[in-house]
Amino acid sequence: IAHGNYEASYLLAEMMYNKQVTAKPGEMAFFYKKAADAGNADAIVKYATLCLEGKVLRKNEREANKYLEIGSNLGIPEMMHKWGIQLEFGRGVNKDVENGMFLLKRAAEFGCVDAQFDYAMHLFNGLNIEKDTDSALNFFKIAAANGHQKAMLYYFLLEDVHDDDHATDMKTASECLEKCFIAGNIPDAFAVKGQLLQRQGQITKSIEVLEKGAEKGSLLALLELGRICLEDEEDEKAADCFEKAAKKCHSMKSEELVFKEPIRYKVFHCDRCNKDVCEACARHCHKEHDVKYKSEDFGFVCNCSGC
Repeated sequence: IAHGNYEASYLLAEMMYNKQVTAKPGEMAFFYKKAADAGNADAIVKYATLCLEGKVLRKNEREANKYLEIGSNLGIPEMMHKWGIQLEFGRGVNKDVENGMFLLKRAAEFGCVDAQFDYAMHLFNGLNIEKDTDSALNFFKIAAANGHQKAMLYYFLLEDVHDDDHATDMKTASECLEKCFIAGNIPDAFAVKGQLLQRQGQITKSIEVLEKGAEKGSLLALLELGRICLEDEEDEKAADCFEKAAKKCHSMKSEELVFKEPIRYKVFHCDRCNKDVCEACARHCHKEHDVKYKSEDFGFVCNCSGC
């Protein structure tokens, strides 16, 4: 470092990050920044990300944006993605949706897997871009092939309702679902796997998988379990599932729901409240009201806030 080798600055910062070397307060950030200012691509990525996250280094969105832009201008796909998102939503910078979407698309095309998934979600939702489910399906497929677990699930869900003759694609999508399920990190993968087992007549196995999904916090798994309990005339168990699902639904209202997920939910309409609500809220919060089944929809966001 004393002789101007900025690769050494980055490596020392990495050793401090991994607790291989004891660092004084601010020392790790100093060495990351020193390497980033010298144009070290890895240092730019790491320093900008740490400043943006605020977990290891003190959060500093202005500083993060400076290095996100530098990294983006250097053509680093991960930085193009993150800088594009900052521009799209105006996070610590003047909002520039057009440029943000351009960078997001380019990052996806240049192989950034998170950008591929993010761009697919934009296409599916029609957020700041024309809605295009077929293109969304394609980007989910690409991201899934690159190991993105949630993309594996969404690729299967969209492929499963595709109208074309697509036996080969469905085989690939099913393999993606299985990989996602085995990894065990995405709760809704358990719900979808449980639904698939139900279709195949493996009810006992389906219930086991759905129960694991419910334990992991899947709203869809709780709904499926509630329906099975109703069919088996286990009313108390069904009521318990729908109550838990309704609480899960209400907790989601406090989050910033930017994207609707490509998961199919049953939609009900409550005449008394004049609201479209999910099945959980229809069977729990509005169970004494005049509620009718309306449709089934991808990415439905319930309008119930608890009655």
